[in-house]
Amino acid sequence: MLRESKRDPLKKIFAQTLKREVKLRCGLSSGPAVVGTFGNAECVNYSIVGTPVTQSRHLQQFAQTWGTAILMDGNCMRKCDEQIVHRLVCQAQFEINAKPVMAYEVLGLNLDSTR
Repeated sequence: MLRESKRDPLKKIFAQTLKREVKLRCGLSSGPAVVGTFGNAECVNYSIVGTPVTQSRHLQQFAQTWGTAILMDGNCMRKCDEQIVHRLVCQAQFEINAKPVMAYEVLGLNLDSTR
């Protein structure tokens, strides 16, 4: 049986400590990416590039539209399926030539998980 943990267990603590509400939006995607310094001797920038990075950004923006805190793609969902409680929000196509992405909302931890 899957049980949902408290949705925002830190919300009350943040409100008491910081005297204001903290809102967080996060997009999670997994896959190959390139990480490192890019540029030339005059202008060097540390960055991360790749499809998962772009997809994470789109999921984060989409989370705001759907009013969710955390959205993840199908790759992430399959990797941590037993550890979390989630629900399918929608199938979205973020870029014209890209494949559609299944977007899942993270609801909480699976307290019954043996992992």
